[in-house]
Amino acid sequence: MFLTLQGLLKAVSELVPNAEHRMCARHIYANWRKKYGGQKLQRKFWRCAKSSSQVIFNYNRAKLDQETPDGAKDMLRTSPEHWSRAFFKLGSNCDSVDNNMCESFNNCIMDSRFLPVISMNEIIRCKVMVRIQENRTKAEKWQGTICPNIFKKLKLNIERSGKYYVLWNGQDGFEVKEKDKMKFTVNLAQRTCSCRYWQLSGLPCCHAISAIYKSSKKLDDFIDPCYSITEYLKTYQFCLQPVEGQESWPVSKMPRPYPPAYVKMPGRKKTKRTREVGEKPAGTKISKVGVKMACGLCKKTTHNIRKCPYNKQAGKRKNAHIKRDAKRQRKQNEAATSTPGPSVSQFRCTSTSGHIFSFVCSIPTHFCL
Repeated sequence: MFLTLQGLLKAVSELVPNAEHRMCARHIYANWRKKYGGQKLQRKFWRCAKSSSQVIFNYNRAKLDQETPDGAKDMLRTSPEHWSRAFFKLGSNCDSVDNNMCESFNNCIMDSRFLPVISMNEIIRCKVMVRIQENRTKAEKWQGTICPNIFKKLKLNIERSGKYYVLWNGQDGFEVKEKDKMKFTVNLAQRTCSCRYWQLSGLPCCHAISAIYKSSKKLDDFIDPCYSITEYLKTYQFCLQPVEGQESWPVSKMPRPYPPAYVKMPGRKKTKRTREVGEKPAGTKISKVGVKMACGLCKKTTHNIRKCPYNKQAGKRKNAHIKRDAKRQRKQNEAATSTPGPSVSQFRCTSTSGHIFSFVCSIPTHFCL
């Protein structure tokens, strides 16, 4: 944690002492992997971050300590109570260990952040109004009782539940054992599991699903109601009302506010966030997925300009590169055969002293008569 945030942490703890404070595990890992990189250590770090109980956290941390003892110590420099599921408070039905929701919203309003306040709020209002309408229309077409994304999580736990061995005491107590690993206890009446994931997220964990199937009960009866489609529709039951343009807004009698003096900073204005070391770079080309290409002559979308019936050169340029290379090679062959080369002639002469000299010279053929 940077030293500049220590004052903010102290202020939050004093003003809202009962509020739970979580930190983004992705940013903590970004600082940790500068010294302890590698895909193998990455998996072990995220197992520690997503451990739902302290027992599982200590087990995964011991696995990490076998690979890098210094890395296991440095990981605890930032208190795990803020970034690991094993130490989160119960009751919020939220098991998120990262800050992706805020990051996504910040990226959505990135362009409007550089506009004046009224223009910025107007763009955000329009985006929120459209989002509410789209989510409401999408949810009305869903079938079943549980939201689709939640059902995907349950399918993963259902697949894992088939690998466990379950003991039932005949009432509401179950003992679930993993293969050569840990053993957990489940109570269906209290809706608890010793791994804490059920209490933390509101969704039955793989151990609880094994116990539910063992007792021949319905899985939907043990899912928290906040994940149902009816509750999702209640979230978007209120919509934003349309607003007229600025021409219809009432004129205020208060003095017009003026913006503060602009101070130009050195260098080019930065519009994109700084990516971390090893993070995938942003794309440089704009995707053309979903874009309909049109002909440049007739503007129809059924063909391009090469096959357009109004193009006089259509069909003539087929295999043009092959014809061009063949023509270039033919010209070179003709030039090599038709251009006469210089003739080499040898002359011998005798000096007055009786010595014989030999000369070799090249003379163009048109001089040789």
